[in-house]
Amino acid sequence: WSQIAPGAIAKYFELVNNRENYPIFFHCRRGADRTGALAALYRMAVQGWNARKAYDEARDIGMRWYFAGLKAQINDFHPPAVTELQPAIKKQ
Repeated sequence: WSQIAPGAIAKYFELVNNRENYPIFFHCRRGADRTGALAALYRMAVQGWNARKAYDEARDIGMRWYFAGLKAQINDFHPPAVTELQPAIKKQ
């Protein structure tokens, strides 16, 4: 019931918020649990979704319910302002 390390989340945002890295394809072994959690964090941080909506989407695309650590991580995530996420995002 692990969570994604804060450093890995920071690196994720660094990569996805830099248009020079596009196109991007990301996945985990099954492509639903950690991937779904990172997609949920992106939805919240960049697109302004609330935790419930982001988690529900992750579940709809296959994130398993018993990953309590990932669910808690989504629910406890307090994204910074979009302009603080990564300097590259300011250019978008």
